[in-house]
Amino acid sequence: MYIYKIKIENFRNFECFEWKPNKHSNIIFGSNGSGKTNLAIALDMLFSTNRNESYFDNADFYCGDIDKKIHIEAWLADIDNAQFEISEIIQYIDENDELVYEDSVKPVKKVIIVQLENGVDGKKEWSIVQNDDFKDFSLRKRDAVGYTFISADRQPLKEINLNTRSKVYSLSEGKIDEALDNMSKDIINYADGKFMEQPKILEFLSKLNNIIELKLWDNLEIALKNPQSIWNYSGYEIRSNKNGASLTFDRQSKGFQNIFLLSLIKATLNENAIVFIEELEQNLEPKNQRQIANSFCKTSSGQRFITSHSADLISCFDFDDILLLNKDCIRLIAERSDEKFRRQVSQSNKKDYIASLMASNILIVEGESELSSFHIYSAELDEILYKKDLEIIMAKGKSNISLYAQKYKSLGKKVIALIDNDNDVETTLEAISANCDEIYIACDSYEDMIYPYLGNKNEELCEILPFNMIKDKLMSYKNRCDEDIKTKDKLVKDEVLKLDFEMITNYDSLYPNKFLFNFSIHDRFATPYYARSIANIIVCDGVPEQVKILFESILQENKNLAKFANIDNVYYLKNE
Repeated sequence: MYIYKIKIENFRNFECFEWKPNKHSNIIFGSNGSGKTNLAIALDMLFSTNRNESYFDNADFYCGDIDKKIHIEAWLADIDNAQFEISEIIQYIDENDELVYEDSVKPVKKVIIVQLENGVDGKKEWSIVQNDDFKDFSLRKRDAVGYTFISADRQPLKEINLNTRSKVYSLSEGKIDEALDNMSKDIINYADGKFMEQPKILEFLSKLNNIIELKLWDNLEIALKNPQSIWNYSGYEIRSNKNGASLTFDRQSKGFQNIFLLSLIKATLNENAIVFIEELEQNLEPKNQRQIANSFCKTSSGQRFITSHSADLISCFDFDDILLLNKDCIRLIAERSDEKFRRQVSQSNKKDYIASLMASNILIVEGESELSSFHIYSAELDEILYKKDLEIIMAKGKSNISLYAQKYKSLGKKVIALIDNDNDVETTLEAISANCDEIYIACDSYEDMIYPYLGNKNEELCEILPFNMIKDKLMSYKNRCDEDIKTKDKLVKDEVLKLDFEMITNYDSLYPNKFLFNFSIHDRFATPYYARSIANIIVCDGVPEQVKILFESILQENKNLAKFANIDNVYYLKNE
């Protein structure tokens, strides 16, 4: 059994939400307040077996409007193995999810439709929909659905003790009961006999007996409390042992407890299980997050709903399973038809792409240098990126900007692009303008932006990369054959042949030749490490002027920038 469709109306931050989850794996993420917890709680209420939670709170109503009807509905499919009688409550739907009769000529799917609504004074009313009629969705039937909710406020110890309702106990399949019962009897008989042989105990009991004026018994005894009861084996516990040291689970770290709990959840999954786990990464270090994620990736048992804020963990899952939730809308982060985009992101920055989707605004840049350095500049400008709730993503070249812009726009993000003012700028604008809210054109390349700030920085640059490596690379151009090199490399060679290399001994002596200096920065420093290192050198004296203009303009509604070809949302990074 699995949840085929979910409908939620007027519940918390959901006004009208409808979704057909995957049959097996659903990895749900989104910014804080997007509705992940509310989705989990809605399903937990629908399948609740708690007799004490009979009323909705006023806060459960959308916008606090208690006059609106809360409606939480789930369609259950693959119901042949249901653990309750279903013959009278089966409905039939066609490929368009329209209700049809069993003998319809169209292909049909069998479902059970269950719902939870508010009645008088917010009382919770569960029912099973049968055409125009409603049948009782009893507590027993709700329990038989097999829904498990592991909340962010989870208490692992409840599931890893020997309570007969715990996940640990369920693994025993009742096979340890007889052994525990016999052990309990032996322990009790032995202890009870030994108690009454101890002089100090007999003296204590005699004292107690003498202070009671009414003689309601012959004598008092001390006995061992039975560790076995109807509901649990409370006198027993599981301990871990490492290097001879024995520890109970309540003394273990929260991370250890969560690893044990999640492993139990996975081990007890079956084809009819439905489990919702909030914040799978809770209390886990990154390597353990990945290990747990990969473990859940490989299982095909049951239906899993998993929420997370960890891009590291989420990126372990397939694109088909990763969904972005934003209140009433939930969507795959890359549709199955977006094969080119999926391939591009997988090869370059899947984790960064996932992390960026939790922001409202996206700045798309062409290369690694901008991506790695802009966060450093932002920190110097009073954390402008965070004020704007803006994330930076690298498209890895102009040709890919349109791919990212189109995808971000389809997911409801404000899209901002920064492009170089190259010969193909008009072609790039034509490709991306429809999906970008704002486009900024750098007056120069990134290397031109930072060039004014790298003069007299020989010592600092040499600490990052010895100058002899730059010099050797430039000298290699002297002997290159013109027929074997590209046009840009031909320009480099022409400039190199003009140099007197005896005079080029360090970065400062190369600096006056702006073309070769910038070429060297682009050629040897365009990696994350080097880009961050150079940015940290630059911020000692300030932030590049064009970067400052870019960030400040993103913050402002009214731009004081020159427009490109009088297009409203395309700007040069220079003041009017």
